[in-house]
Amino acid sequence: MHKREKFEDAIKVYDESLGLNPASAQVWNNKGVALHNLGKYEEAVKAYEEAIKLNPGYVKAWNNKGNSLDDLGKHGDAIKAYDQAIKLDSKFTEAMNSKGVALMDLAMQEEAIKIFDEAIKIDRNDAKRGFIKGWH
Repeated sequence: MHKREKFEDAIKVYDESLGLNPASAQVWNNKGVALHNLGKYEEAVKAYEEAIKLNPGYVKAWNNKGNSLDDLGKHGDAIKAYDQAIKLDSKFTEAMNSKGVALMDLAMQEEAIKIFDEAIKIDRNDAKRGFIKGWH
């Protein structure tokens, strides 16, 4: 099956599930991921916001919201979402990595390098961060 069709099918399943239990932060987050993968970033942000409303401490939903905002070109708002994820989990290097990329998009290289360095201190084995840091 085509990858796009899988995401569209997944959204249908998530909508059915939300019809039965609209208070599932995980389902809202997963729906957001599927929407994001279809390039529907604004809809994804709304889904992540529902997840966050239900569970304000949902680190992955904050990070995912940042990713969709970043893809919308809203780098400053994305950084705020990444900051919230990092505030909730100071060792969540995925959000640090994403924040660094958003900072680079805003031509804030020094700040980006600092966050990449911080992430590397936490997880030296994540070559992706090192690659991104060196590439920018």
